[in-house]
Amino acid sequence: MDTDYSVTSTDANDKIIPMFSFGAAIALQDNITFGEAKQLLLPASGCSLEGYAPNGTPLTDSDLLGTCSFLSSTKDGIIVSQAIFLMMGDLDGNGLVNASDALMALQHSVQLIELDEFQWAAADVDGSESVNASDALTILQYSVGLIDYCVGGM
Repeated sequence: MDTDYSVTSTDANDKIIPMFSFGAAIALQDNITFGEAKQLLLPASGCSLEGYAPNGTPLTDSDLLGTCSFLSSTKDGIIVSQAIFLMMGDLDGNGLVNASDALMALQHSVQLIELDEFQWAAADVDGSESVNASDALTILQYSVGLIDYCVGGM
């Protein structure tokens, strides 16, 4: 597939800085709406961008992107590129990090539920390559404002 969008930022002199192009997974650090994401994406000529919730429901500009939300870039009705989003700590894909996400991480750590690969990646907030009670605690602390970042070292 062709990559037809890229995420950019600008420096102090308003010079455009490419951050990444997509065709795989994009990591989110903060809550962002689909409308805000579209402002960051630079479309290729003739392409349109559509966003979808994890259950496949089309996103509106005010909907939050969360883990397993995805974008499809189309040209003449044909999908030319797709990207899936990953927000650390957001296991249920609602675009927020809250106590239900911490509960899911804890339930997975004691083998009560299985997480898919994207949920698992969003749950491993300490980077230990396992989802454990420490991850659940970090997610919960972040969700109630006790810590500033859900991912160590950010």
